[in-house]
Amino acid sequence: MKRFIVVLLALLMVFPLFAQGTKESNAAADEAAKSELGIMVQPYFNGMVAMYIRDKGWAEEEGLDIDLQVYSNGSTANEALAAGLWDLGFQGAAYVFGVINNDAKLVGNYEETRGDTLFVRADSDILKVKGFNPTYPEVYGDPSTVTDKTIIFAPGTSLHQLVIEYLERIGVGVDDVSKVPMDYQTGEQVFATGEGDIAAFPTPWSLTVADTYGWVPIATLSDFVMSTGDLIVSNDAYNNKADAIKTYMGLVYRAAEELEADHDLKARMLVKWYEENGREGNLEACKQEAELRLLITPEVQQSMDYGAPENAIADFYSYIGNIEPEQAEMFKGNVVDNFWKEVLDVN
Repeated sequence: MKRFIVVLLALLMVFPLFAQGTKESNAAADEAAKSELGIMVQPYFNGMVAMYIRDKGWAEEEGLDIDLQVYSNGSTANEALAAGLWDLGFQGAAYVFGVINNDAKLVGNYEETRGDTLFVRADSDILKVKGFNPTYPEVYGDPSTVTDKTIIFAPGTSLHQLVIEYLERIGVGVDDVSKVPMDYQTGEQVFATGEGDIAAFPTPWSLTVADTYGWVPIATLSDFVMSTGDLIVSNDAYNNKADAIKTYMGLVYRAAEELEADHDLKARMLVKWYEENGREGNLEACKQEAELRLLITPEVQQSMDYGAPENAIADFYSYIGNIEPEQAEMFKGNVVDNFWKEVLDVN
């Protein structure tokens, strides 16, 4: 009996230590999970900053465990977001649907998007008319030359916005042209065979197709509106991984400062990123892109009218019927500034 009591007392003394060890182990596991971030990029300009951060080893220095995920376009990225596969992404206009469908948040900008361009072939009659709308003297085309034309573009992207903005500015109804949805690479191949009359491309395509095929630009999105690339965060990560997200955002701004201070470096990083993703790294085109697409530094982020370009895109999609007005308002409410202000210590 005495021996049983001694053993029982020993177990009672050990159990709190075991329980404490279990609690500490669980807490450590929770912290590790909170430091794990799935980062979404695409094999275009928007992935270069994440690659730069990865190659510098900054995330590891900050205790972050990064899973860099590359998706072919905004649509597939949004599908992965719905499946809970990533936490923070670098994304263009397709973020509208990611926010609306998944209650995600836009928490800051990473670039001012330029380079989205409409092209025609050199023999197009559209080139016979320039400055039809005097507000846009460099834009080609008018109702007589554009009506009934076929336009190739990637739907649900800033190129879609470009097509609508262009038609509206030259007085052509959206139903007065044929619209053919197609991804960038397929669009290039199809347009090169002679199909379609107008084709829309982002960088880097818009920087190379003129030399490759002799195609002529007739309008750019920046002729009409400002467009930005944003950092989109899943609802779960926004609520449960805030510290890790803000730490990574700090690295995004740090990378932007270094790359904007050295555009030769920025161009070389673009070459590396494109080659890493199976595209030819054209240094001269990348130098043009480095000058054209500006990364958002802390100074620029604080000077921007944050939310204005995002709200304009939501209104655009509502206008063309892709989302309902109440969805546009929901989206606007999810464009938040608390994260980037905390990262940049803005009062």
